Amino acid sequence: MSAAGSASPHLLEVHGLSVHFALKRSLADRMGRRSGRVARAVDGVDLFVDAGELLALVGESGSGKTTLALAALRLVPVTSGTVLLGGRDVTRESRGSLRSLRQKAQLVHQDPYASLDPRLRVRESVAEGLRIHKLTSSAEEERSRVHAALAKVGLTPAETFAERYPHQLSGGQRQRVAIAGSLVLGPSLLVADEPVSMLDVSIRAGILELLDTLRREERLGILMITHDLATAAHVADRVAVMYHGMLVELGPARSVVDAPQHPYTQMLIAAVPRVQREEARTRTLPGEPPDASRVPPGCRFHPRCPFAEERCRVEVPALLPAAAGSQGKTVVACHLRTAAPAVAAETADGSA
Repeated sequence: MSAAGSASPHLLEVHGLSVHFALKRSLADRMGRRSGRVARAVDGVDLFVDAGELLALVGESGSGKTTLALAALRLVPVTSGTVLLGGRDVTRESRGSLRSLRQKAQLVHQDPYASLDPRLRVRESVAEGLRIHKLTSSAEEERSRVHAALAKVGLTPAETFAERYPHQLSGGQRQRVAIAGSLVLGPSLLVADEPVSMLDVSIRAGILELLDTLRREERLGILMITHDLATAAHVADRVAVMYHGMLVELGPARSVVDAPQHPYTQMLIAAVPRVQREEARTRTLPGEPPDASRVPPGCRFHPRCPFAEERCRVEVPALLPAAAGSQGKTVVACHLRTAAPAVAAETADGSA
């Protein structure tokens, strides 16, 4: 594990990250003199994002994706673990130091209709970060940087869009304004939380293409939260699959989508809507979504897994390289899908 403040080879590096929330004690808890339950939203996650890379974090609602992203920006309290951003441990920074760090790591919200103040013109919304961080010395400099950010996200002529109000924009244009408000600060990391889920299907491709252009041309690292594996397959370099607060599979996007190793990943892909000759068919995942306050023993997916064995019910699987025959450098947390420990250790040492 990297020490706080040490040089890191990755733009964002997360080690053993856990976020637990204490739940209010119920009447039954109080009468039985039991302690309150704890929701383990994120539980011991390790991942990294490099400059110029788009990592997609996928999973059902309630799997802990957004909580992990917010914790990486220290927007929610971290229970344990470290988050290195540019080699600096975000979890140990003071409030004053976090202000400068957050210039380098920006969040794009899911809902472009709620993230923009309807009373402000576009230029004022985009310039808000510049004013908070006091990054410009004149009105002309602020205007120039705002117009450059708008042009970068495809809102041209920038001078025209800068004077509009949010109600005069389409959903896709509003999301571009939100992205411009992040880019104007010159970040190195962008955390995009379901950036296209609130948009019409017809304009989603444009936003995804914009994110792809930014990570290639601007060398921007992007952590994209999504529940849509089909979207992740088209734009991501790597895909991390999250279930019940833990990573269950991580690897190159095409490998994870074309040859999924974990049963949960397989079910996610099977649930993607498919257009067939006669009708569009949508499948649903079996079982109930996880409850973060009721963690089952062993593998957290075993109550819903059709392949679960006795070992799965008592032993937590480690995230190890997938067994021979899988594509790419995929790691998976499944007793039935991983290589033998000795082989896994050798591969992890860098021989692959």
